[in-house]
Amino acid sequence: MPPLATPATIVDRARNLLALTVTDAGRVFRVSRPTIYQWQSIGDIGQIRSHKDRQRLKDMWSIAETWSKLTPLKGRWLNHILPGGKSLLDLLSVEKIDVAAVLSAHASLSMSQQELRGKEHQRVLQVLPGLRDAFKNLDALTQQRDRQEDG
Repeated sequence: MPPLATPATIVDRARNLLALTVTDAGRVFRVSRPTIYQWQSIGDIGQIRSHKDRQRLKDMWSIAETWSKLTPLKGRWLNHILPGGKSLLDLLSVEKIDVAAVLSAHASLSMSQQELRGKEHQRVLQVLPGLRDAFKNLDALTQQRDRQEDG
């Protein structure tokens, strides 16, 4: 971890990359919301008294750095249930984070996004004929109204 990685930097980076709310961050870092707010103003990891908390910050820094090198995910994916029955938030909230499972979650979420986009595309294609008919009917009604107003 670079010397410039302060608790504030680590919390910020993790929150931004992993789309964490303050509540989520508290869960991931295994501390209270007020502690997250406090950490966001601390400039030296040495100011964190608990060895366990310092270690969690370092672990999350490593995970955030690895995550930053992966393809960014779009949408609401943090609570998406993964094939193992847990969400990414669940995986990040356990006492000992399984980094391989977190990286596997990214791959799964990435594939899910592609599938979801494909399904959305199919839904759009299915709806288009109905929309086309609806606009034809709307156009016909508009023309009829215009003729009545003119006549």
